[in-house]
Amino acid sequence: MRERNSKGSAATSGAALTSKAEPLTVKQAAHKLGRSEWWTRNHFKKVDGALVMPGSGKRGIRPYETVTVPIEVFERELSKYRVK
Repeated sequence: MRERNSKGSAATSGAALTSKAEPLTVKQAAHKLGRSEWWTRNHFKKVDGALVMPGSGKRGIRPYETVTVPIEVFERELSKYRVK
């Protein structure tokens, strides 16, 4: 009985984890858009829905930020820059 329950719960939790789409990195988004990483990072910093996280501390003069682009936000922006 325990084995059956543990296998069933593991299968459902694994399926839930794989169905969720991972957000894109700046490098991946830049490659898909056909733009530079610099342009992509600066563009998505200003877009609603993109995740901009402050760095853990200063490594130098300027503060660093990590930009992560959720799939929904990327698809919305992709429609704006698609070549027709």
